[in-house]
Amino acid sequence: MTSVPGSPMNNNGKKRILVVDDDFNITELTQIILETAGYECQTTNSGKECVKLLGDKNGRFDLILLDVAMPGFSGLDVVKTVKEQKLFPLKRIVLFTASSAPFLEDKEIKRYWRSRLLQETIQETRLAKRSAEICN
Repeated sequence: MTSVPGSPMNNNGKKRILVVDDDFNITELTQIILETAGYECQTTNSGKECVKLLGDKNGRFDLILLDVAMPGFSGLDVVKTVKEQKLFPLKRIVLFTASSAPFLEDKEIKRYWRSRLLQETIQETRLAKRSAEICN
């Protein structure tokens, strides 16, 4: 296993990250990158399943990487539900997208999420580094 600065390993074991994207290839690639960096990863391809996992008492996560542009129940729907039901700290959610959708121009998105939005292709070192910054 490659050592990454800000490695998530600690006395309690690995940090757990939930990766949510409707594209199976994205969740699989992200999982490989994060597990190589030393994280424990769980994936889902559904916003509704994400909410269900967060409501499960056994589903403790240190970070959520959440695609914004998912069909049906979007990442923004997940954030709204998480906020309303107080399922998870919003500061531990990172939105990511490869799109340049109009929602990115929304004032609330820009104000609150700008520091936790990855809008680009997945880069192994940046993903691992950003995850470590938020988990620690």
